[in-house]
Amino acid sequence: MKRFVFLPLNRLIASLFFMLFFNVSLLQAQSVRLIYFYPTDHAAPNQQKMAECGKIAREAQSFYRQEMLDNGFGEKTFELEGIGDSITFYSVRGSRDTQHYATNRWEQIITEISDAKSEINLILVEGLEVITNTAVAMMARSCSGNKCTTDQHTFYAIVPLKTEEPVVGAAHELGHTFGLQHNRENASLMVGRRSIEGKHPKIASMHLRKNEMRWLDKHKYFNNDSSANDPPVVRKIWETKWEDEDQKGITLRIDIESNYELHQAQLMFDGTVIDSDALMGLSDNVYFHFTKYQFGSQRVDMQFIDTDGNIRYVDNVGIKEPEEVSREYVTLREKSSNHNMVVVGWASMKGGN
Repeated sequence: MKRFVFLPLNRLIASLFFMLFFNVSLLQAQSVRLIYFYPTDHAAPNQQKMAECGKIAREAQSFYRQEMLDNGFGEKTFELEGIGDSITFYSVRGSRDTQHYATNRWEQIITEISDAKSEINLILVEGLEVITNTAVAMMARSCSGNKCTTDQHTFYAIVPLKTEEPVVGAAHELGHTFGLQHNRENASLMVGRRSIEGKHPKIASMHLRKNEMRWLDKHKYFNNDSSANDPPVVRKIWETKWEDEDQKGITLRIDIESNYELHQAQLMFDGTVIDSDALMGLSDNVYFHFTKYQFGSQRVDMQFIDTDGNIRYVDNVGIKEPEEVSREYVTLREKSSNHNMVVVGWASMKGGN
């Protein structure tokens, strides 16, 4: 592993002089680490390659800054690790050739950059067009202790340099490291599966959603806050309830509290945000709303953030669909309400569409 500070010599000398003379650190308290990973059949990075990687990281950084500014949150964005305006560039040489890493070897990449890792890492991989058989780029998070429910994780945003738009990949995967999840809006940065006609769209044509920017507004990396405080605590996950007689809408109540003002809650099915709720006070009740068609047998996750930027992850929540009301009961209610409606399939509702 090698580390470089990518900055013109005169600016680097000036930054180091300022840091030493005034006895201050110019390193960012909370910053994303840029790592360049290259297989054995690629050369070590030169100045041109470092500049290319730095440009990708800077453009992703600028996208977030502009989106936050345009939507009333100020010029907030994440910082990149470096001295002053520089970027500290880490390079890691893999143990195998490109062909080896081209077949779902992202876990090996994470293992091989372990000596260079920080808390949030942007890993640009040389020679690859995709990371897995089903994903162009990806994010992984690892943790230890406390059942992985707090914000004390290590995050890896892994992006192949040969993909069509590496800036979009970097911004998207970094979004996941900050807690943003997939959505279904095609023009959004965080869409899970993008419908593309012709060339892949540039990042300038994309946007963040309001609930995503509200989340980032309190995130520690968007406030350069290195403090580590206790995250919100989930006190109770209630049983789900039907919202209506048609037994289509479902409500899930969560009781939550924190040492700091609560800010936002999100519910995800298979990594896609289904509902988001604004929170208030030191304790609050969250009411998530979704339909039985959305629910199915998907993986259910939740996450909560307070105004201090502390995050609670609740992964793979074991919730069940509400108990069905008998077909006979629903039909009688509908008839008594003069609804000219036919009820079909309630008896086999569980596992149905």
